[in-house]
Amino acid sequence: IVEDEMVVALDIEQRLTRLGYSVVGQAASAEAALAIAGRERPDLVLMDIQLAGGMDGIAAAQAIRTRHGIPIVFLTAYADDSMLARAKLTDPCGYLLKPFSERDLRTALEMALYKQKTDAQLRASEELYRNLTAQLQVGVVIHAPDTSIILSNPKAAELLGLSEAQLRGRSSIDPAWNVIHTDGTP
Repeated sequence: IVEDEMVVALDIEQRLTRLGYSVVGQAASAEAALAIAGRERPDLVLMDIQLAGGMDGIAAAQAIRTRHGIPIVFLTAYADDSMLARAKLTDPCGYLLKPFSERDLRTALEMALYKQKTDAQLRASEELYRNLTAQLQVGVVIHAPDTSIILSNPKAAELLGLSEAQLRGRSSIDPAWNVIHTDGTP
């Protein structure tokens, strides 16, 4: 829990305990939050946006997400558009406006933890897909609906004499692009 109002932080901790969660630490500043996140590696951070000190909760959230990949749920009494826009850039898993009910808290936590789990599964699946595609000894080129190449593997790049980066965005049906014919000639 990252909250600079001690009474609010204690209230949130009591609510979390009633909901069956364990609180591994409380921080009143962004700097303390970074230290606790690094040391304890919690499953989730509840982050107040307005914090005393040189770094606000949004900057702290970005640092925690970047360094440790820990999901963030923002807590704030402020909901202006510019703050919401800044907060969205950190890819938060939730945004709760104070005061919030215990039910709202539980819902936000469950959704955040579920999102983190599914995101991790998706990243693992994408990694497996990338590794399998990279190891194939046949060329693989994947097109977008407009026929532009969005993905190729190293073997395709080798066969076509271009880098994967050079292939990306090109169209294999562009008549100006000399491709390899089935008989192997350019």
